Amino acid sequence: MNIDLLRALRLISETSLTNQRQLSMQLNISLGKINRIVTELQDQKLIEAQVVPYRITAQGMELLKEYRVDSAIILAAGTGERIVPLSFDKPKALLRVKGERLIERLIEQLHEREIYDVTVVIGYMKEKMEYLSDKYGVKLIYNPQFDATNSVTSLSLASSQIRNTYVIPSDVYFTENIFNKYEFQSWIGAVNDPNKPTYWSIETGTNKRVTAIIGDSEATTVNTIYGPSYIAKEQARALSHYVQNDSRLSFKSGFFWENSIADHLKDFPIYANIFENSIIYEFDTFEQLREFDAAYQDDSQSRIISIICDVYNITPLEISDIQTLKKGMTNDSFLFTVRNKRFVFRMPGRGTDALINRKEEGDVYTQIDTLRIADSLYYFNPDTGYKISRFYDGAKPITYDDYSTAFGILRNLHTSNLHVDHEFVLSERIKFYKSLCDDADATYFEDFAEVSSIVEEVVTIIEGMNRPKVLAHIDPVIDNFIKIQNGTIKLIDWEYAAMADPYLDLAMHAIYSGFNQTQIDDITAIYLEEQPTDTQQHLVYGYVALGGFLWALWTLFKEAKGENFGTYGLEQYQYARTYGRKFLEFNRSEHEA
Repeated sequence: MNIDLLRALRLISETSLTNQRQLSMQLNISLGKINRIVTELQDQKLIEAQVVPYRITAQGMELLKEYRVDSAIILAAGTGERIVPLSFDKPKALLRVKGERLIERLIEQLHEREIYDVTVVIGYMKEKMEYLSDKYGVKLIYNPQFDATNSVTSLSLASSQIRNTYVIPSDVYFTENIFNKYEFQSWIGAVNDPNKPTYWSIETGTNKRVTAIIGDSEATTVNTIYGPSYIAKEQARALSHYVQNDSRLSFKSGFFWENSIADHLKDFPIYANIFENSIIYEFDTFEQLREFDAAYQDDSQSRIISIICDVYNITPLEISDIQTLKKGMTNDSFLFTVRNKRFVFRMPGRGTDALINRKEEGDVYTQIDTLRIADSLYYFNPDTGYKISRFYDGAKPITYDDYSTAFGILRNLHTSNLHVDHEFVLSERIKFYKSLCDDADATYFEDFAEVSSIVEEVVTIIEGMNRPKVLAHIDPVIDNFIKIQNGTIKLIDWEYAAMADPYLDLAMHAIYSGFNQTQIDDITAIYLEEQPTDTQQHLVYGYVALGGFLWALWTLFKEAKGENFGTYGLEQYQYARTYGRKFLEFNRSEHEA
């Protein structure tokens, strides 16, 4: 049936309109066309003839029932990392806008249209979302891969719920209720506004049928995908099949549920629903939210923003250019600008408090201050691990040509005679991380018992050497060496630093960098400024094995807590197996000789 006729019938069922001009204005259809629509509705006995206000008939209501919206799926699993630091405190869906939580406003708007079958897919900080089940009677589905996948996985988990269904991101705000009790065809929400962020755009053909879904770099229109979509029951089974098949691709950056229909548009009729720009909003950054809701200008509703204000004696409005940094393996960080200078705010990641003693980290920063080899520190809280440090604009990672200088920094650190009261004792750390893995029900590797035995033997031999203990960085990954614009190299991120064997730093750098044996030998020579003896080189191998085993355990623990690090843990485990055997073979041959 004609969509405009159905839209008119829906409007008549919901309002008391007395003339065709009112219908024309609300439906944005010409008066001439409205006249024909009203006549046809009367002829088909879908509205009463010659009655004002217009009144739908029982036959008209029966027709609308075929198009009744059955359910809604709200996708709320993501970390919302672009809206840092607010997302450090809570899921983006729980941000308050104009006094209301985003997701609560969505659910209440759905309820206003008598849509009560609502499913919410949760992930990040899922505990903070549990109350929705009790308060609103929604169904909750947990996406355990929320931080490694995109929306196609979340929708695939709820795919059995798709049937005349709204699919809605949880971070949208509608200034008016855009939902309807009745929908007549599948559609994708969009706006036509060049000033709104463009991630995906749609191109359309006859009757606004979507002919292409394309990335912003290829877009020729500004019909930006924005907000909700609707899937009619005729397309429900197909979409369910698509997203289940494509969920494995969600690990690919930028693959979302809309990708699942992009290659099937010839057989998947879906239309563009273009909203007015003033009706629909998404907030990708704190600045966007602050601009829309003036309440955030005086009260950031963020303990982290409050800390920055206290440190620099400023108001929230004086903080600008907030940008998330690439998620680290231990911490979450973001950039911000105050008084035309850039800084980094670091917040420890989930589970990190069990791995790192922040008071000890603070002690290290105090000790190394005189060396001037680290990033400048402006704020450090040993209780929370929050840290503000200098951001060096134009800084670059070091290259192999810089290794002599970079390893000179390590050498100077090791010979500085600086001292802290804590040690990085590998045997204790391994035992501790193993206990964390046991408590978290981590899944171990198949030959874990064999490799554990190798590691225990390596530990026993090295501890028997009574090697010297110096202040070591422990985490000298190549990304922690930065070359600033004046050519100076800085060594940053000292959270693991402690008293340890200086050779441990060489081993840690090697395994972080994925070095092979030749490369490990090369950096040992660079550090020593001469060719190492076999004994020195195999001592580094021993530490490669122990470091690999330690970080394999670390990864197993973090993954048991819901994070995902791909093949990193396996690669570290292979270092433990391979170089543990090399060290033991050399040690046995030395004793036999």
